[in-house]
Amino acid sequence: MRLVESFRHRYHAHKVAGELARVRAWQFKCVLRDIDTNLDPLIVLGSRVLGGNADIALRGFQCWILAEFLAKYPPVHRNENREVIDWLMFAVSGLQDQPQVRKFYQELCKHRDSAAGQVACVSVPVANYIVPEGNPDAWSIVTVLMPFFVLNTQMVIAKQFGDWPTFDDLQRRFDSLRDRYPGLYDTG
Repeated sequence: MRLVESFRHRYHAHKVAGELARVRAWQFKCVLRDIDTNLDPLIVLGSRVLGGNADIALRGFQCWILAEFLAKYPPVHRNENREVIDWLMFAVSGLQDQPQVRKFYQELCKHRDSAAGQVACVSVPVANYIVPEGNPDAWSIVTVLMPFFVLNTQMVIAKQFGDWPTFDDLQRRFDSLRDRYPGLYDTG
C-alpha cells in the first residue's frame, strides 16, 4: 500500500510542477512583451525562450514561495502532505538543474528578511537573460511583474492542496492587482 501512496504523491507533485511551469512560461512571456514594448529593440538581444539562468531563478523562487507559503498556511502543510511537498520541490527543481536551483534557493535564503532583496535577486537574472547588457530598465520591468508571479504561484499551490479559502483570497488579491495595472500582466 505504501508503494501505491508513493506513486500517487509523485503523480500529484508532477501535476503541480506542470502547472508551475506554465506560470513560469506565462511570466516570461509577459516580461518579454513588456521589455519589447518599453525598451529599444536594438538592446533586446538575449533569448526569446525561457531557459538558462532565467528559468533557474524562477524555479528557485517558486521553491522559496512554496516553502514560505506552506509555513504560513498550515492547512496545506499537514503531515500527510509531507511526501507530496518533497516530491514537489524535486519536480519543480528538475533532475538536471537541481544543483543550480538549490544554489539559487540558498541565495534567496540570504535575503530572508527582505522581500525587495529577493525580488531583485530573481529579477536581475531574468532581465539579463533577455537583455544581456545589464539594463536597469529591464530589471525594473521584471520587478514590477513579480507580485503577479508570486500570487500565481501561491494560487497553484493552494488549489492543488484544496485550500479553497486561501485560493479565493489570493484570487481576489490577484484580480485587484490586475485591475490596478490594466494590461500589465496580459499577453493578449
